[in-house]
Amino acid sequence: MNTLPQSKPENTKVLRSKLKLRKSLLELLKSRAISRITVQELCSEAQVNRTTFYKYYKNVDDLLEHIETSILDDFRYIAQHLPVTKNPDSFIHICLELVYKNNDMAQAIFASGKYELARQIFGIFHDQFIEYWRNSLNCNDPKTLEMIYFFVMNGVIGIVSRRTDGTIQADAEELGNFIHRITNQGVAAFTRA
Repeated sequence: MNTLPQSKPENTKVLRSKLKLRKSLLELLKSRAISRITVQELCSEAQVNRTTFYKYYKNVDDLLEHIETSILDDFRYIAQHLPVTKNPDSFIHICLELVYKNNDMAQAIFASGKYELARQIFGIFHDQFIEYWRNSLNCNDPKTLEMIYFFVMNGVIGIVSRRTDGTIQADAEELGNFIHRITNQGVAAFTRA
């Protein structure tokens, strides 16, 4: 059963060109900042005509924004259709499945050392995480809940970053189980102390 959102079908030739551009941009981002990547260089790398590029994007930043928006939309879909509070195990596994599906983007994000997109993704689920911990831990202190949120967010970003760069070898289910276990047991122990 596929639980991830499905995109609208596009013309095969258009889709192929966009995928080549995406793949090439994400590959180039592993070695340098976006400000140092030109449309000409990107099109050469992707073997796509510049005219084709400009049919769909204004510049390299616009292409990256489209990629990021698409990924954020996928996570918004998950937040709407599978809230954290309903089934935390499935939620974690589906989110990791989506990260693994977009491994090229994850590699580019983490290679840059700037985790803004990862933080935006977590932001989508902020209120759901807070509600889940408020109920499951019987904790009503907003300050404590926010500190738990930021601690968990940065820990998960660190683990996923290490999985993305190959330091940690784990599939989505194994990593999801670890994250869920360490988060729940660690946070529960903290609130008992």
